[in-house]
Amino acid sequence: MGGVGRTDRFSANVQVIVDARAWRTSGSAEHCQNVTVLGDGAHPDTGLTVPHRKRPGRVLPAEAERT
Repeated sequence: MGGVGRTDRFSANVQVIVDARAWRTSGSAEHCQNVTVLGDGAHPDTGLTVPHRKRPGRVLPAEAERT
């Protein structure tokens, strides 16, 4: 659980799963159903929130603006 440390800064526990199959088979997806979990674009269709980044000189697609 996250909390406030001695320096009055917020902290969070973080776990990194590199493999999308490990995410699905580990039970983590079910455990994190009501939690926002960030992923990257390499793991589509995992139910993870994937941040979109506008690249210099390009327009961010409308569907990326909505999410």
